[in-house]
Amino acid sequence: MAISNEARAVLQALKDKHNVLLSGPPSCGKTHLMQEVAEAFQQVTAAPAPPPKPITSSGRIAMPAQVPLATTADAHMPSGGRSNRHVERIAFSANTKARDFTTAFVPSTDAGAGGPSFSVAHGSLVKTNAFALDGGAALLIIDEMNRGPAVQLFGDAVVSIESDKRLGPDDKPTAQSWPMKVLDETGATVDLYLSTHLYILSAVNQADSSIEPLDVAFLRRFETIAIMPDAEKARSFVQAVGAAATLPDAPTMAGEVTEAAVRAWAAVNARISLGRSADHQLGHGIFARAELATVDEALTLAASWWKKVYVHVREVFYGDLIGTGVALNAGDDPTGYRLENAAYGNDDRLTLIEPTISPASIYAVLRRIAGA
Repeated sequence: MAISNEARAVLQALKDKHNVLLSGPPSCGKTHLMQEVAEAFQQVTAAPAPPPKPITSSGRIAMPAQVPLATTADAHMPSGGRSNRHVERIAFSANTKARDFTTAFVPSTDAGAGGPSFSVAHGSLVKTNAFALDGGAALLIIDEMNRGPAVQLFGDAVVSIESDKRLGPDDKPTAQSWPMKVLDETGATVDLYLSTHLYILSAVNQADSSIEPLDVAFLRRFETIAIMPDAEKARSFVQAVGAAATLPDAPTMAGEVTEAAVRAWAAVNARISLGRSADHQLGHGIFARAELATVDEALTLAASWWKKVYVHVREVFYGDLIGTGVALNAGDDPTGYRLENAAYGNDDRLTLIEPTISPASIYAVLRRIAGA
């Protein structure tokens, strides 16, 4: 299976560190990359068994000249010697509970004569670890990790997940192994050690701390890989003419329109980075792959792309019209955005004047925003 360099780097990081965090703005392809990693992780297959060793005339077994490798996995593959592999997925939200991730009591549907009873639910971390302890290799994918109470959900597992606090390669405790507390089937609290063949791949947008911010002590348990907006990827998606091209006053080909869209988006991201932070940018994923044959097709699609960028800017600078205006390169040009004073009773208030966004006007708007 052919995999991208990005996926290969993530697999190598998982092999080395066990816990990897993909961090970056929305629409940068974090979830897509995790899916690619998951597919590659599951493709490891055991090498064919060697043929029976022939017995010589002397009665001795002839040894092969070469011993086959344990698996067909590449050197970067985590637990490449284990062909029994499993991927578990969970997306955190405000409603994610301990029963979904570790263990907890849950009401049982089988209420006896004595009234309601309870059973123990095992969440994704415990179930994935059990697979690894059973001789397999397991990958736990956590999307939108900071959209749920991640620190609370991990609990004391935040220590147990560290590479040197896990079981040894043979799944036996070492002097450094650190257990987490879970409930067993009877409801008793017991120690659970995490397998060294369990891997955790998570994704976050650090700008979104609406549920719970991730503190430094928590984040240091993960190897962080930044996934940031990439203008060249955006250009490749939409066959833009390229950063070196000079854009005419009126487009003559679809690639000029898409280049104007990429430049406007990139310019807005640069201003957002200064006004807020790089984590508040918008990723290249808003540019859907498209075969654009005509200028009109490109203009229609560019107007759609721009509406997504504009909504994002208004959200990032919510309540800050000056910040919004700067991000949109507001000025006196009527083809672009403008900041003007408007009467509000006896006071003057700042207001944002928006240009008409349509296929007929979008090219000029984009060039203005890009600073052309």
